[in-house]
Amino acid sequence: MILYQTNQSVWGRFFLDGLKLKVPVFGDLIRKYNVAQFSRNLAILYKSGVAIIPAIKTSIDSIENVVLIEALSSVAREVEGGVPIATSIQRVDVMPEIALQMIEVGEEAGSLDDMLEKVADFYEEEINYLVDQLTALIEPAFIVVLGTIVGTIVMAMYLPIFKMAKVITGGANAAPEIGQNL
Repeated sequence: MILYQTNQSVWGRFFLDGLKLKVPVFGDLIRKYNVAQFSRNLAILYKSGVAIIPAIKTSIDSIENVVLIEALSSVAREVEGGVPIATSIQRVDVMPEIALQMIEVGEEAGSLDDMLEKVADFYEEEINYLVDQLTALIEPAFIVVLGTIVGTIVMAMYLPIFKMAKVITGGANAAPEIGQNL
């Protein structure tokens, strides 16, 4: 409830999205996902003949993280002012270094759309690899947790049955018979 309320305000959403990016493994995953999504959309729009500034603004709309939206919006403003894309992206420190270098090379070579596609492909592959690694790490923990839960349920079902069998056979801790003096 508190997280929902916090996420409804502009400041709260900015705070929570910034926090998401700082989480050790998942923050990197979120950043790479957004970079891949932004790069893919920008490449498609630019390749389709949309001018670079409207293409950047439209690509920003596909991102959900407010911190990254704010940073990339400043990139769009700088590109409108005549600053090269790679330079403005470098100033806001949104993208990883390799993506920045690939965009810079694409911009200088005149094949920005191809390089943006390569950036998107690279980070999509990296995301898949990270998700596979996380899954491989989490699976044993799930197996242990599920085994513990199943073991607890089995024990909860069979212990009363064993105690009843002990009472019926007259075991050492058997319940006193009716009419017997205590």
